[in-house]
Amino acid sequence: MKALNALALCTAVLVASFANAGSLQSDLAVTKTDGAAASTPGTSVTYTIVVTNNGPDDVTAATVQDSFPAALSACSWTCTASAGSTCTAGPVAGNISDSVNLLNGGTATYTATCDIDPAATGTLDNTASASVPATGWLDPNTADNSATDSNTLEPSADLQITKTAGGTDHLVGEPMVYTIVATNNGPSWPSDVTVSDLFPAPLQNCSWTSTASGGATGHSNASGTLNDILDMPPGSSVTYVATCDIDPSATGTVTNTATISSAAMTDPAGGNDSATAVTGLIPILPVPTLDAWSILLMIMMMGVLGVAGLMRRFS
Repeated sequence: MKALNALALCTAVLVASFANAGSLQSDLAVTKTDGAAASTPGTSVTYTIVVTNNGPDDVTAATVQDSFPAALSACSWTCTASAGSTCTAGPVAGNISDSVNLLNGGTATYTATCDIDPAATGTLDNTASASVPATGWLDPNTADNSATDSNTLEPSADLQITKTAGGTDHLVGEPMVYTIVATNNGPSWPSDVTVSDLFPAPLQNCSWTSTASGGATGHSNASGTLNDILDMPPGSSVTYVATCDIDPSATGTVTNTATISSAAMTDPAGGNDSATAVTGLIPILPVPTLDAWSILLMIMMMGVLGVAGLMRRFS
């Protein structure tokens, strides 16, 4: 039995040797990097892919491939080959599927730029590979025929809110109208944007309407305390128009603050995450009232004045 196994092994080695006897050997190696450990969804990423023929033989019509993952779009690439070697210069849109001719020691360097989905999360993995033709060549080391670049995705969105009250002073007794605008300046796409306004005293009976642009959703038309959870693509906004009554006895000023936030990502410009409107209150002046004796006195005075006027007229 051992003799039969040894014979089978020798036969396999001999068959492989004969099969590769006429083959050229080209050890292709691939490296790939974007020069960073992390990427921000909604921005672009640029990869450098280098395919090297470590020989000992030249290779013709080797294949270089890179199928960009779903999180990447609008990909475009170019290629530069070392002297005596060739690749497709580009620019070419889409995935890399190129045929290259590499001298022993020759290289093909690809530069690929893609947009990252602003809603992408997790890890961005991208793999490039190279292979010799199926016939006529042998790659003695296939362990270095592919390379993967992995980046942690770190979402970031500049959320902004503004608030105006239509003036610096307001007459008590008239409704107060606020305009609140929530905006996502990007680059990433948060789906948990909280817009809040407590409408503190002396504001009363507050209600609002809202309109969205740029694909934002989750906004409401309601009353009470504003606390909407918005899904906001980059460049989108929601405009609220809120109307409140004012306590008739209120004096001084009314201060009202609206805020915007997301727990899912960082904000590179946190200084615009809240907006406050301060409005001076103009009180309603009381209408003077007269008691009974004052009214009687006024009537008597009017009577005296009337009699005096008649006397002057007929004198």
